[in-house]
Amino acid sequence: MSATEICLKVTDIEILRLHYAETLKHWRAAFEAENINCQTKMIEILFEFGVFYLICSENYFRYAHGMVFQIQLARSQRDVPPTRDYITENATIYVRRLSHVPVYAKEKPFYERKCLHEMSPVEWESLCDGCGKCCVLKLEDVDTNNIYSTDVGCKLLDCDNARCRHYAERKKYVPDCVVLTPDNLSQLSWMPKSCAYRRLYEGRGLASWHPLVSGRTESVAEAGHSVAGRLFSEGSIDEKDLPDHITDWDVTAQEPTG
Repeated sequence: MSATEICLKVTDIEILRLHYAETLKHWRAAFEAENINCQTKMIEILFEFGVFYLICSENYFRYAHGMVFQIQLARSQRDVPPTRDYITENATIYVRRLSHVPVYAKEKPFYERKCLHEMSPVEWESLCDGCGKCCVLKLEDVDTNNIYSTDVGCKLLDCDNARCRHYAERKKYVPDCVVLTPDNLSQLSWMPKSCAYRRLYEGRGLASWHPLVSGRTESVAEAGHSVAGRLFSEGSIDEKDLPDHITDWDVTAQEPTG
C-alpha cells in the first residue's frame, strides 16, 4: 500500500550522511563496552562479527556514499509546522528527560559536575526549564533602574504552552531579545530567582521541580513556575497599560524557589 493510497503527503525529507557515521560510531562504542563474556567460540565469532559490521557501516557513511533518507508523512500540510524549529524544541525536551540520572548511577549529573562554562551546547540548552518567565515583557523604572516583569508575553511566545515560536531565529524577529551565555549571567539580575541558569550561577543547584531533577517536564507547571496559560499576548495590551500588568512570578509560584 502506497502513501498516496492512504492519503499521506510528504511534508519533509532529511538526508543523514556524516551524522549517521557518528551514530554508528557511538553504537559500536556502546556495543564494545558491554564486554560480552564469550563463553563459546560461536558467541566470540558473533561478537566480533557485530563489531566488524558496525565498523564497516560507519566507514561506508563516513568515506563512501552512504546516506539514510528520512521521509516525513502527514495527512495534511498543516499538520506540521512550516519550519523545523519544533524539532529542536522537542529534542531539547527529550534530552531533559534522558538527562534524569537514576539513583543507582555512579556519576553525578552534568549540572553537578560541570561549571557553566564547561557545559556543551546541548547541556546548556537543557538547563532551561521552559517556564517562560524570561519571555514576558518587562518595564524599567527610570529613577531606580529596577526592572519589573509583567503578565504579557513576548510577541514570539505561544502563551498557551510558554514556548517560543521561532526560538532558533528569535534575535531576527526580536533584536533586543537577550541570549543567555555563561559570560552575561552576572549582568542579568532581572532573571527570575527560580531560573536554573541563575540558580547554578549563584551556587543554589537546581530546584526539585526542574525536569532534569524530576524527570518530568510537567513538574514545572505543577510547582506553579510555568507562565503557560497565564499570560496576555503582546498585541492585546496597549503599551500605556503595561504598568497595570506588573507581576512577580516568583511570588505567584506555589512553592518556594529556594
